[in-house]
Amino acid sequence: MNLYAFRHSYCAAGLQLLDHGAPISPYTVAKWLGHGGTALVNRVYGHLGEVRHRSEHLEFRVEQHAAKLKDRLAALHAFDTESDTVLQSAPVTSGPG
Repeated sequence: MNLYAFRHSYCAAGLQLLDHGAPISPYTVAKWLGHGGTALVNRVYGHLGEVRHRSEHLEFRVEQHAAKLKDRLAALHAFDTESDTVLQSAPVTSGPG
């Protein structure tokens, strides 16, 4: 993931936050990103106001993109399963001493 992909994901997720029970202001998210106003955030992310899921905590919800990311998610899941298997079968060693 490069810097711009991270910023894009962070901004998109940030716009889904609730601030004291109300949708967060695009101005707040724009300030987090170092912007002086909301023009760029509204132009690029304006459609996110239509998203139904909102949360008090920043979340990166991959499930909602499952159809578009199916091959990538399957590969990630396979890698994660392999990693767990390797970690579970690794011998436990004690430290020096």
